[in-house]
Amino acid sequence: QIRQRFDAMLAAGALAEAEAFAEIPGALAGTASKAIGVAELARRDPETAGRLRPGDPQRILRALEILSVTGEPLAALQRGAGAPLIDAGSALTILLTPPRPLLRDQIRQRFDAMLAAGALAEAEAFAKTPGALAGTAGKAIGVAELVEHLAGRLDLDTARDRAVTRSRQYAKRQETWFRHQFDGGRLQPTEQLDADIGKVLQNFKFSKPSGS
Repeated sequence: QIRQRFDAMLAAGALAEAEAFAEIPGALAGTASKAIGVAELARRDPETAGRLRPGDPQRILRALEILSVTGEPLAALQRGAGAPLIDAGSALTILLTPPRPLLRDQIRQRFDAMLAAGALAEAEAFAKTPGALAGTAGKAIGVAELVEHLAGRLDLDTARDRAVTRSRQYAKRQETWFRHQFDGGRLQPTEQLDADIGKVLQNFKFSKPSGS
């Protein structure tokens, strides 16, 4: 689907748009690209543009992508939303919730592995790209901390600890979101996970979707 979407964007003239955009002074540096995106969305889908913050480039870009691929404004597609893809009565949600100490330790191990695999050199190369730190990728967890270290404002241990702390905070927000979204069974990953899931399935009675 990703390949098909990109092919559709090319067929819709994405290459010509990119060429014209690259010729605009400063466009690829970040600030100009955001302003151009806001103006383009306001022209082609004013309703969606009016709902989005100008400082939210991710959603603005997504709305423009939908326009390019479907030919329909996002606002119009949202108004025509139909039935959910999965009938709630015929679905079972299972949320895997690892113990908090295990999750915290795995987050630390993952960041240490990233450092060992060359994350510091990658952050250095990224920071040298004009406008990179002002874009969405520049807000990724760990980027700012490593760049601060490279600039001599943090030692590596402090940068690592801050990045790990931010990752743990993000994981906590995810857990909160999951709890509010899913009412299904909650399982902690164990060696008996397959058996545990089997027990949940045995106790779950599937109902037929409405109209079937």
